[in-house]
Amino acid sequence: MEITITDVGQCRKKVKLLASAEEIQKEYTEKFEDIKKNVNLKGFRKGKVPASVLENRFGKSILEEMKYNFLQKAFQSAIEEHKLKPMGQPRFEGEHLPFSKDKEFSVEFILDIQPEFEIPDYSNFQWIKESNEATEEDMNHFLEEVRSRKGEIVLVKDDVSQEKDLLIATVEIKAGDTSLYLQKNMQLLVDDIVIKGIKIEKSFLIGHKTEDVWKKTLILPQEYETENDRGKEVELIFTLSEIKRLQLPPLDEKFAKEIGFENLEELKTHFKQEIELEKEYANNQQAEHLLLHQMVEEIKIEFSPEFIEERIKQIQSHHQEEEKKEKTEEEKQKEKEEIKKHLLWYLKEDMIISSIAEKEKIDVDEEEINAYIKAIARMHKKWPTEIKKEYEESGYLDEIRYKAKVSKVLQFLKDKVKLVNADDPDKKNVVCEH
Repeated sequence: MEITITDVGQCRKKVKLLASAEEIQKEYTEKFEDIKKNVNLKGFRKGKVPASVLENRFGKSILEEMKYNFLQKAFQSAIEEHKLKPMGQPRFEGEHLPFSKDKEFSVEFILDIQPEFEIPDYSNFQWIKESNEATEEDMNHFLEEVRSRKGEIVLVKDDVSQEKDLLIATVEIKAGDTSLYLQKNMQLLVDDIVIKGIKIEKSFLIGHKTEDVWKKTLILPQEYETENDRGKEVELIFTLSEIKRLQLPPLDEKFAKEIGFENLEELKTHFKQEIELEKEYANNQQAEHLLLHQMVEEIKIEFSPEFIEERIKQIQSHHQEEEKKEKTEEEKQKEKEEIKKHLLWYLKEDMIISSIAEKEKIDVDEEEINAYIKAIARMHKKWPTEIKKEYEESGYLDEIRYKAKVSKVLQFLKDKVKLVNADDPDKKNVVCEH
């Protein structure tokens, strides 16, 4: 079997396989004779099955197996003997690959290979460290959340509406003397909300007392549900019936004991530690991401343009099947540019991580994968077994393995790159959209 490899573009090889008729005939005869000696067929003694019966029964499968083996040999030879690192599967020229027991077999396929690149000295990059300290603002926000779990909704009588209040109101939309919409006893959370396609800013709902009536003149948007009324000038009228508010319990010794602590000081110490653990995890994730961003941006990696174009088409085709909606040429082009940006990013990221892992002999074992799952579980406030089950059922365990490896590579880099605080004037200005 003869294998030749030629360059056909940037990071793209053409592999040609040529197996002579004599070579194929010899291997076919050996496989046929092996079957003839060992096969058991009803109605025939072992080793006495006529050749014509064996040909009809096994000839096609022998040829298919041989063709597969020849192609595998060519692929493995290209990888091992020529030290190529393929990207994706080989692409054969032509859909049909005829294979006969008495003719030479000639086939060509295109192989995209990983581009070569150099990773500069690790100290060129930065680990940007944010503070893990629990600030007073962090503590107040966290403690308010804890208190809200024990809070109760009360009716407000002698105060005006505030952010996060629940309002009970009559809402009407009028065009002149005609009422287009009327809803009594509507429950409205004081926040930015949408009513019938009309965006209501929370400032419009703040500062009102029970029984207040207030209005707003506006033009009905194109999102309004009744097509004939879109674009009309209308009045939006609110009549407030009740204000309800979440009343939090006082943060005192009694509250601390009710939720399982000896005293208020122990409660605050516990939640301070919780906040700092969460901030440490989140800050590490952010620092890792910014480090990867620097490497992707600064390390030059050039891929085969044909390979990128083919991958984009595959992704676009998948999107089209999922969305089942015809796009304009402008939308297709915009989508293509977005796909290309993200594709290049993730290909580079994967290659950089894999290159460093190979160079530094970094891999992960089951214990490290489980530790990574525990970190995810802690972040999402779930049991590790629950997280692992979710990933197993969705078929994402390999992704978890890869992410654990990425995390280990980045932790290795943490000791090699330059450590800078987020407020350090020498910190790199990393603008990340990923």
